[in-house]
Amino acid sequence: MHKHKKHHHNEEVSLGDVITLLDFVLQDLETIMATITELQAAVARTTDAEDAVIVLLKGISQQLKDAQASGDPAAVAAVIATLDANTAKLGAAVVENTPVQV
Repeated sequence: MHKHKKHHHNEEVSLGDVITLLDFVLQDLETIMATITELQAAVARTTDAEDAVIVLLKGISQQLKDAQASGDPAAVAAVIATLDANTAKLGAAVVENTPVQV
């Protein structure tokens, strides 16, 4: 059977020790805040991109409705060409801005 001794921490902590610990905490806090700021900026960029895609899709939808209502096959073809071009640009942007997992 093992005997366990209770250890009492009666050591005095100096003001210098406390200041050193506070410095470490503040450095970690600065790093965390920088990371949070970077994360907020990334979320804002993503939100801006999503909003832009929504506006684009709504605009194309309206263009298709207008072209269809006009009964003009050339107008419909022009909207389809625009849609295809925008789809290619969006696809390229997604690939370009997606980090590669190793």
